[in-house]
Amino acid sequence: MPTCPGWPLAELTRHLGTVHHWAEHLVRTRATVGVPARDVPLGLPRDPAGYPAWLADGAEALVSTLRAADPDTPLWSPGPEPRAGYYPRHVLFEAVVHQADAELALAGAAETIDPGTAAEGIEHHLATLLYVPRTAERIAHLDRDGEPLRFTARDTGTVWTLTLGGGGFTQRRGSAVSAARTEPAAGVTGDSGDLLLLLHRRYTADDPRFARTGDRALLDDWLTATAL
Repeated sequence: MPTCPGWPLAELTRHLGTVHHWAEHLVRTRATVGVPARDVPLGLPRDPAGYPAWLADGAEALVSTLRAADPDTPLWSPGPEPRAGYYPRHVLFEAVVHQADAELALAGAAETIDPGTAAEGIEHHLATLLYVPRTAERIAHLDRDGEPLRFTARDTGTVWTLTLGGGGFTQRRGSAVSAARTEPAAGVTGDSGDLLLLLHRRYTADDPRFARTGDRALLDDWLTATAL
């Protein structure tokens, strides 16, 4: 798979199914501390031919558990919301990005992602970065304090402006009209779904679907630091 080097499609299926079982276990048991996926009973088939049914069964069990849970139930999470309501979004965007991986491998192109879904995925990605130790450490060492980086959605006019500093960054979501009052150090414009896949490094900034302005080194540093 070109976007997941070293992974065959079976490994991608195993990974996504593992995420389903892991999230279902955490929500169902109301875990207040993190549980590694290796410690969760997966019931993984020995034969990869059984992976599709296993993936579907795990997804169904997860949806059932999420629907039965109060979203405000206190719960450990790997992001900014320590509650059960964090997990539907988390698992959704795992699926969206990995579906694109499969489409790129099998068809050479990813299907268009709904702009509203993509925007929520971008918000989720940005909100989680400083809670992941490896990305938080890389961002802290970017040494580009005060420099704004802007991502503009061509299809909706939504703009995300990130300002580095204080060992992290702040982000502001606005419109192209309001953002036009200030000039970023670096900027990228593309459709919402393409920006989501750029932020997850499924596309490169050199792809012709993007228009870039400003300091290319800042953009490259950001994408390298935030690789998950």
